[in-house]
Amino acid sequence: MKKILMFLTVIVLLAGCEKTNNSIKVIDLTKRNFQEVSLRSNDFVKNWRVVKLETNENSLVTPYDFVYPTDSSIIIYNFNKILQYDYSGKFVREIAKHGEGPYDINSIDNCIVDSKQEYIYLIDFSKPEIIRAFDLKNNSFKEPIPLATENRLTLMYLINDSSFLCFPQMGANRQLCYVQDFNGNYIDGSEKLDIKNEGPFVGVRLKVMTFDNEWFYQGNYEDTVYNALSKEPVVVFLKGKITKPEDVISAEGKEDIIFINNMFFTSEDYVLSKIIYGVRPSSVEGSYEMHTKELRYYVCNWKDKNTYEIKNLYIEPFDKNFEKEDLSDFFKKTSSLNHKKIVINVPDDNGDDNPTLYIGDLF
Repeated sequence: MKKILMFLTVIVLLAGCEKTNNSIKVIDLTKRNFQEVSLRSNDFVKNWRVVKLETNENSLVTPYDFVYPTDSSIIIYNFNKILQYDYSGKFVREIAKHGEGPYDINSIDNCIVDSKQEYIYLIDFSKPEIIRAFDLKNNSFKEPIPLATENRLTLMYLINDSSFLCFPQMGANRQLCYVQDFNGNYIDGSEKLDIKNEGPFVGVRLKVMTFDNEWFYQGNYEDTVYNALSKEPVVVFLKGKITKPEDVISAEGKEDIIFINNMFFTSEDYVLSKIIYGVRPSSVEGSYEMHTKELRYYVCNWKDKNTYEIKNLYIEPFDKNFEKEDLSDFFKKTSSLNHKKIVINVPDDNGDDNPTLYIGDLF
C-alpha cells in the first residue's frame, strides 16, 4: 500500500487537500477531484481465515450482528445476546442473553474484548452508570466497573491493561472523551467533564482510530479529528455545512447532509466513506427524513494525510474486483470492531444457515 501511494504522490499533489493557517491539513470531501487509486485487499490484510459458523437453535446469527474476533475466538453480539465461536466455526456457548436477572443483559450499546486477560467489557443500556465485566475463563460476570462521569457512554476502548478511553453521549454537541481506570477514577490528565448531552441522537458510530499507540476521534457533527488524549486537532475532513438532526426533522432541513464513516485502518492508512444524504418529506406530515444519495470511499495515509478516492478494490478471497459503483456492496459486509482485524460477513445464499466469516489481520 505504501508503494502505491508514494507513486501517486510523485505524480500529483492531491487537489482536494490544502493547509490551514495553523498547518493542520484540510481534506475537502465536498470536492470531486481526488486522484483515484486501485487497491487490493492484500495491501491491507494478511492471514485470511474462512469461518463457516455452525447453525443451531441456540446460535442463530444475522448479517447485522456485531462480530469481534480475537486471536483465539470470535465474539458475536447484538442488543440482546452475546455468543462465542471458535475458529473452526463451532458454537462454544451463549455468554449472556436478554433478561432482567443479575446475570442477564437488557440492551448492549457497546462491547469490547480484552483477549489478553480474557474479559469482555460491555455497556448495558439498562445500567448506564457502570461498565459490566464478564470473565471468559470462569464463565461469569464480575464486579462491575463504575463510570467516572454520570453521563451514559456511547463508545469505549481498552487502551492498555488498566484504562478505558470513554466517549459519553453528547447529542449534537461537540464530542468529548476522557480516560478512566478500573475503579472509576479519571487518569492521564483527564479532568471531570462538564457534559451536556441533550439530544437528538443518531445511530452513527463515532470515528475513532489509533496510529503509533495514539488515539484519535472525530465527532459526528464535526469536521476536525482530535488527538483523544491531548485534545489537539490533527486533521480536518471538511464536509461542508454541518447539519444536525433537528435540522432534518424540521421543515427547514432540505439541504444535503454529509456523514463520514471509518471502514478500517492499518498501521499507516485510514479507509473511510463519505455518505451524502438527501432530505425528503417523510410519511409523517410536516416532517422530513434522510435517504442515501451517494457513497464514495477514500484511503488516507495517516502520516502525510494525502488522500485518494478508491477507484476499485480487488478482494483476494473472493477473486473479485469491486468497481467504484459496487464498493458499497462490499463495504456493507465489512466491520473492524477489533481494530487489528477485519471481518467480511457473507450471508448464507438461502438465508437458512449462519453466515460465513472472512477474517483477516490488518497490517
